[in-house]
Formats: sequence, structure tokens, C-alpha cells
Amino acid sequence: MSRTKKFMYNTVTTALYQLIVMIVGFITPKVFLSAYGSEINGLVTSINQFITYFNLVEAGLASAAVYALYKPLAENNYSKINSIVSAAKKFYYKAGYIFVGLVVAMAIIYPIFVKTSVLSTAEVGLLVLVLGANGVIEFFTLSKYRVLLTASQKTYIISLGSIAYVILNTIIIVVLAQFKVNIVILKAVAILAILVRSIILMVYVKRKYKYISYKAEPDYGAMDKRWSALFLQVLTAVQNGAPVVISTIFTNLKTVSVYSI
Repeated sequence: MSRTKKFMYNTVTTALYQLIVMIVGFITPKVFLSAYGSEINGLVTSINQFITYFNLVEAGLASAAVYALYKPLAENNYSKINSIVSAAKKFYYKAGYIFVGLVVAMAIIYPIFVKTSVLSTAEVGLLVLVLGANGVIEFFTLSKYRVLLTASQKTYIISLGSIAYVILNTIIIVVLAQFKVNIVILKAVAILAILVRSIILMVYVKRKYKYISYKAEPDYGAMDKRWSALFLQVLTAVQNGAPVVISTIFTNLKTVSVYSI
């Protein structure tokens, strides 16, 4: 496929994805608030923001891997490609284990400091684990495929997978919310949506990149550029997430909900 076609596909699918996200952004908050109330909405928003901070354990990794893959992909240097994706996979796994540890620690500590009248302490802890499971799936399945597709300028595949995820996730939320299913169960079922996205990317990569082997000798040196992107990514995440974290600490969950809306 030519670069022009890739650019067209990437642009159209990205725009479509953003449009769907915007439409869903008008639907799910109303459904969620009607079914579960402002306090639950604030709780989910707060937990998600802390988990977003935990994702910083992989800061700069994707950028470094994508940058390192450009040249060998252009040259069809399969040996080099395999050594880079193998290194990226190992780095993602290491970051993933740290992420799991942080989520488990949060599941223990968060319910102690953040009180809510609508869920028990145990349920809040379980909700942290369930919401954190999305990130675990990202680290251990999705990330290694996303890096390869981004470097190959095939982000339209990622966009299509994300569209499927958003639509399925919205359907799950809307349907289960109508029955007022326990929020922990709802979010647990919603994990199916991100699994679908992972499967779409995995199937595509395995069919179109049959030469890829994540068991090759890793080229850790290819990840050196990671630290160049680290600072900016950390700064952006802290800046964007600070209001929710500060609101959680100094106000209440209803205030967090109002801010997120």
C-alpha cells in the first residue's frame, strides 16, 4: 500500500474514531449518572485518573520503539525488526508487572482514604482492581502490536480496533445500566470490549506480519530514546490529571463527578 493511501486511511479512521468518541461522550455520562448517581461517577473518574498516572511506568517506551522501527521496516530488515519488537515486549512486560503492583497497592490503600456511602470498602477495592485490569491487558497484549502498527503507518487498524472497543463498551454500559447491575460487575463485563480490540490487532499482525517473532534476541539499545520522550509525557499526564487528584484528596466524590462532566 502506498504512503498516500495509508495517510488517507489513517486520517479518515482517526476522524471517524474521534466522532464516535464525541457522540458516545454525550450518551454514556447521562446513562451512567441516571443509573448510578454522581458519587459513583466521581469514584470511577477518580480511580481512573490514579490508574492513568500508573501508566507512566511505560512513559517514553512506545515512542522509542516506534522510532527504532522506522528504518528496519523501510529496509525490510526482519532480523532487526524482530530484535526491536522483542526488546519492546520485554520492557512492556517489566512495566506491566510494576503496574500490577501499583494497582494492587491502590486497591488496598484507596478504600481507606476515600469513603463512599454507596459501596463497601471491599467493593471499592474490587472496583480498583477491575478498572486496573484494562491497563494490564494493554501492557501484556495490546502494546506490542500497537507499536508495530504505528511504526508501519497503519494506525487505521488501531483506530478500527478502538472503534469496535468504544461501541461494544458503550453497549455494555447502556444495557447493564438499565438493569442497575452492580458497578463492579458492569466494569468487569466491560473488560470484554478491550479484549476484542486486542484480538483484532493480534489477528491482523499475525496475518500480515508472519515474519514477526517476539522470541528473537532483544536489542535493548534500540530503546535508548525512551528517556527523551519521558519528561514531556510525565509533564502532560500530571498537568491533565492534577485537578481530579486534588479534588479527590481535598473535596468529595460528587465534586469530582461535577468536574469530570
